[in-house]
Amino acid sequence: MLFSTNYLEEGTTTLLTYPFAMQVILLAVIPPLVEELIFRGIFFGSYRKAGMTGAALMSGLLFGCFHLNINQALYAFVMGIVFAYMVEATGSLWSSVIAHFAVNTYSIGIVQLLKMAGMYTADGQVSGVAESEAELAASTGTLTTVIQMIILAVVAAAFMMLAIVCIKTMAKRHGNLEKIRFSGIRLSHIKNYFTAPVVVGIVICVMYMITLELAGTL
Repeated sequence: MLFSTNYLEEGTTTLLTYPFAMQVILLAVIPPLVEELIFRGIFFGSYRKAGMTGAALMSGLLFGCFHLNINQALYAFVMGIVFAYMVEATGSLWSSVIAHFAVNTYSIGIVQLLKMAGMYTADGQVSGVAESEAELAASTGTLTTVIQMIILAVVAAAFMMLAIVCIKTMAKRHGNLEKIRFSGIRLSHIKNYFTAPVVVGIVICVMYMITLELAGTL
């Protein structure tokens, strides 16, 4: 991975050996239903009373920590915020469930294409071809890293622009445009976000991720 080892991805490689339909059920149907119910249904719904912006940020923060991996935590944080605004824009939890399903299905589809291209073996392991290309990329040093960063930045910017347009369109259609406007975060509301159980949970998740990274360097 670009920033750190994705241990969660390594732990789920066996799922790549399952039939495609089973992969979709296990990775693209069940997780979105459960995770959206928890993070956008329960957490976001509870925090929403203290303000939209803070609720969306907390929803993303907890969603990112839940993934227990630095790589996934970073983009899950952003995705969590986007999903929260989608729920607010449409007034329905199903909007984030469908979006979450689409993202996970896309990831599965990419892996299937990589398997067809010989980047993954039948048992879900990285093939020799992929390892050779990774070693070649690593040998080119800083230039490759810069190019990767630029590509990621462009993709991220395009995604955010598309997400903003989609959210505003949905909000306007459902008459919720005013609800999604940036409202700021009041200092008096911070204590409502960071309760003792939440702080303890976040600290445990962060310490776990740091421990994984340190263990991987030994």
